Amino acid sequence: MDKKIKLSSYILPHKKAIAAAVIAGILSAVMNVSVPAVISGMSDVIGKDVFENIDFDAILKYGIICLLLIIGGYIFADIQNRLMVGVSKKFTGSLRKSLDDKVDRLPLHFFDIHQNGDILSILTNDVNTLNQALVNGAIAPILSGVTLIGCLVLMFVTNWIMAIGSVVATLLGMVMMGVVMAKTQPYIKRQQEVLGEINGDVSESLNGFVVIKAFNAENDVRESFHKKNDEMFRDNMRAQFANGLMSPLMNFSGNLGYVTVCVIGAYLIFANSPGVTISSVIAFILYVRQFSTPLALLAGSLSQLQPAAAASGRIFGFLNEEEMTDADAGEVAFPEKITGAVEFKNISFGYVPDTIVIHDFNAVVKPGAKVAIVGPTGAGKSTLINLLLGYYETNSGTITIDGVDISRVPKEELRSKIGIVPQDVWTFKGSIRDNIRYVNQDLSDEKIHEIIRLAGLEHFVSLLPDGADTVLDEGTSISAGQKQLVTIARAMAKNAPILVLDEATSNIDTRMEKIVQSAVDELVKGRTSFVIAHRLSTIKNADVIFVMKDGDIVESGTHQELLQKQGFYYELYNSQFESEEE
Repeated sequence: MDKKIKLSSYILPHKKAIAAAVIAGILSAVMNVSVPAVISGMSDVIGKDVFENIDFDAILKYGIICLLLIIGGYIFADIQNRLMVGVSKKFTGSLRKSLDDKVDRLPLHFFDIHQNGDILSILTNDVNTLNQALVNGAIAPILSGVTLIGCLVLMFVTNWIMAIGSVVATLLGMVMMGVVMAKTQPYIKRQQEVLGEINGDVSESLNGFVVIKAFNAENDVRESFHKKNDEMFRDNMRAQFANGLMSPLMNFSGNLGYVTVCVIGAYLIFANSPGVTISSVIAFILYVRQFSTPLALLAGSLSQLQPAAAASGRIFGFLNEEEMTDADAGEVAFPEKITGAVEFKNISFGYVPDTIVIHDFNAVVKPGAKVAIVGPTGAGKSTLINLLLGYYETNSGTITIDGVDISRVPKEELRSKIGIVPQDVWTFKGSIRDNIRYVNQDLSDEKIHEIIRLAGLEHFVSLLPDGADTVLDEGTSISAGQKQLVTIARAMAKNAPILVLDEATSNIDTRMEKIVQSAVDELVKGRTSFVIAHRLSTIKNADVIFVMKDGDIVESGTHQELLQKQGFYYELYNSQFESEEE
C-alpha cells in the first residue's frame, strides 16, 4: 500500500468530541488549580483577624467560591469522562470494521505464513487493550500538563525560591520514571507477541485435537504451551514490577517536595523574607500537592499507554500489510453475459520468488467445455485454480475470461462468475437450507429442495429430525462426505457460468460417487468447468484432460486419446487401476 494507515486517521473523525473532552478536562483542571488560591485567601482572612474579630462574611464568600469550584470541577470531569467513553467506543467500532475489511482484502499467502490465533489476538486482545488505554489514559497527559502549568505559574507568583526547590525535587521522580519506562517497553511488546503466539497454538491444538489424541502427542503440545506461557509470565512480571515502581517513585517525589517546601518556607519565615507568611506556605504546600498529583496520574496513564503502544503497533502493522492487487472499480468489467472462454497465456508462478511451481503454462479452454486437470501430488493442479480465482497473482503471463484479463477486474466481480466446490469443505453454524442459500439469498424453498435432490442429499436430509431446517453444529452427526455434498449443493445454488470442482468426490463412497457424478454432469451442462480429480475414473467423460507434471502440461486430450498415447496419463491410470484391484 502506498498510503500508511495511522492512529490519527481513526482519531480525526472524532476530533470534535475529543476537543470537547479536552476542553472539559482543562476547565476541570483549572478549577482544581484555583482551589488552593481560594484556600490561601481564606487563611489570610483567618490569620489577619486571629487576634481580632473574625470576618465570617469573607470566610463564607471564599467557602462558597471553593465549593462552586469543586462542584464545577466534578461536572466538567464527568462530561470529559462521558465524552471519552463515547469516542473510544466509536473509535474501537471503526477500527474493528477496518480490521474486518482488511481480512477480506489480504492475499491468501498472508494466511499461509501467519497463525489464525495470532490474527485473532490482533482483532480482539490488541483492540481491547487500545480501547482501555483510550478510555483511561488518553486524556490524562493533557490534563496533567494543564494542571502542572497552572500550578507552576501560581507557585512562581507566590515565591520563586520555594517553587524552584519543589520543581527540582519533582523532576528527580520524573527522571527515574523515564528510566523505568525505557526498561519496561521491550517486555510489554514481547508480552503482546507471545500472547498472539499462544492463541495461535491453542487454535491449532483445538483444530487438530483428534490427530493429537491419535498420536499421543498431548505431552509435546502441553510442553510447547507451557514454554510460551512461562515466557509470557516472565515478561508480564517484569513489566508489572517496573510499572508498579512508577507510583511509589512519584509519591516519593511528591513527599520530597513537601519536605523541601516546609524547610525552605520555615527558613524564609524566620529570615523575615518579604511576602512569605504562614498562609503562603500553607498555600504552597497545597500547590505542591496539586503539582505532584497529576504527575502520579501521568505515571499511571503511561503504564497503561505502554501496552497500548505495543498493541497499536501490531494493529496498524496488520492494517498496513500488502493487499491483493485489484482494479479500480469500473475500470474493466466482464460483459453482462459471459460464455466462459478461458485462456492461460505464458503463466509462471511461485509461492516464493525463488521457487517456481508453474512454468510458462499455456492452455485454451472453449466455452462450455468440461476440463479435467490430473497429475501427481505437487504438480500444480490446485495452484492453477487458485490463480484462476485470483487468490494469488501470477509472476508473469495473463489469464483471460472472454478475452478480459482477470487481473484488471475487481476480485468480487471475478469470483461472482465462478462457483467452487473446494477440497477442504466448510459449513457454518446454521441450517442446511441456510448453508445452501449462503451464496444466493433469493433462492426459493422449492429451488433449494430441487438442489438437495440433484446433489444427492435427499436421503440424508430425510433422516434428520427437522429436515432441511436442521442446524449444522458440533452436536449434529454429519460426516465429512455429507458436508461435501452440502458444499456441492451450495455451488449449484450459485449458478455461475464457470465451475471449479477441486476433488469434489474425495470424501464420498463409491455408491454415493455415482449419484454425485450424475448430479455434477447435470450441473456442468452449458458451463465451463474445471475438475481436479485423483480418481481418474470420474473424469472419463471430460471434453479435454490436462495432464500436469512439475508445473507444466505434459499431455492433453480426451480419456481415450491419452490412453492410446500410452504416455504419462496411461501410467497414472494403470497404476491407479492396479491399486484399486489390489
